[in-house]
Amino acid sequence: MIFLFPSYNRLDQADERYRNRESRTEDLDLIATLQQTIASYQEQLKKIHDEKKYLKMELMNRETNFNKVFTNAPSSNIGVMNPLSYNTKFVARNSDASSSSRIKSQSPRPSKLEPLATNGEIPHDLALNHNKPLLPKRFIK
Repeated sequence: MIFLFPSYNRLDQADERYRNRESRTEDLDLIATLQQTIASYQEQLKKIHDEKKYLKMELMNRETNFNKVFTNAPSSNIGVMNPLSYNTKFVARNSDASSSSRIKSQSPRPSKLEPLATNGEIPHDLALNHNKPLLPKRFIK
């Protein structure tokens, strides 16, 4: 046993050096990049959580405002009126002769806009749109 004592002592010293050894630089770099990745993921998760919380509050606010505006108000019955329940005739407010002569003197409004006079060409401004203009429509019979 006396012969084994120095071997045990050397083994204990080697084991102690192994436990207290320094980390490799590759391992330290990998740990640092993984910690940065985890931190960025946690930051993204926090942003998403905050955005979700904001959107929930915005939805509740909009729903509350909508309910305040469109419920329990006399104007909430828009489009629900029964047309058969009322038997009133509508009379024009200005039924005097001066207003009717004024209406007759005005020119009537055109129902449609006049088409552009293009002389068969397609109106196209190259300064605004650099693409080639489309060909006119052709109808096949």
